[in-house]
Amino acid sequence: MIATSACRLCGHPHLAEGLRLDQAPSSVERLLTGANLDRDKPVVLRVLSCAECGLVQLGQPMPDDFYDDYQM
Repeated sequence: MIATSACRLCGHPHLAEGLRLDQAPSSVERLLTGANLDRDKPVVLRVLSCAECGLVQLGQPMPDDFYDDYQM
């Protein structure tokens, strides 16, 4: 996956990391149980903020199946 190097909204190159989760679950479609924790392959989740326009955005695209079957 390609990391974000500029703001997706205004293109400004300065993005500040506000949150980093090195062991985020690989999917948000279901809650993990103790049985499937061992099978989950965590992903790095970085939340960035643009110094110019303030847009909060993820630092990299998530895997294609990250939002599978996600219902609000």
